[in-house]
Order: sequence, then structure tokens, then C-alpha cells
Amino acid sequence: MGACRQTSFPTSVLSKKQAKKEEERLTRDLQLVKQERNELRNHLICVTEGAMNKRPYYTPNPFYENLKLKEKEIMSFLHTLEKENIEARQNFQELKKEINFYHNLHSRLLMQKNLMNKKLVKLKQENKEVHAD
Repeated sequence: MGACRQTSFPTSVLSKKQAKKEEERLTRDLQLVKQERNELRNHLICVTEGAMNKRPYYTPNPFYENLKLKEKEIMSFLHTLEKENIEARQNFQELKKEINFYHNLHSRLLMQKNLMNKKLVKLKQENKEVHAD
């Protein structure tokens, strides 16, 4: 009868050891699952190109929203400045062409004036010679 009789003490110690090992195994598994979840969340963030509104569990941050508004305003202002810069460069090129045109015209007029002055001097000399004769 003694061989059939089992005490609860060795089984409860064995159960406690098994329970402790099982708890440690489950804790390791839980840590691995958490790590994998975090990696997958990071991967999801990368796949969605970091767009804040596409991130899981996204809660809007008022500072971030204000910053995004300011960025849109600044980008719009920058775009306007770029367009104005292009227009100003085009106007500048047109004005340079116009300046060159008038500069050339002025040079031609000065040459013609000098030619006319030379002709006038010649004519005056001829006139003096005719009057002297």
C-alpha cells in the first residue's frame, strides 16, 4: 500500500517548477511578440512613407498641426516667390535687349551726327571758297 500511496508534496514542487519554467517561457514569448509587433509597426510607418495621419494609433498633435499649416503657408509663399523671380528674370532679359537696341540706335545716331558735322564743315568750306571766288 505504501507504494501506491503518493504524497502531494513532490507533485506540487514539480508543478511549481514546471509553472515557473512555463511562466519564463511565456514571458520570453511575450517579449518576442512585442518586439515583432514593434518592428512591424516601424515597418508600417516606413511603408506609409512616414505620413503622420497614416500611422497607427495616430492622435493629432496641435503643435504638429500648426507646424504643418505654417509649412504649407511657407511653401506657398516660396512658390509665389519663385514665380515672381522667373517673371523678373524674363523682364530683366527683355529690358537688357531693349537697352542694347537703344544703345545701338544711339551709337548709329552719333555716327550719323558726326558724318553730318563733317559734311557740314565741308559744305561751309566749299561755301567760303565759292564766296571767295
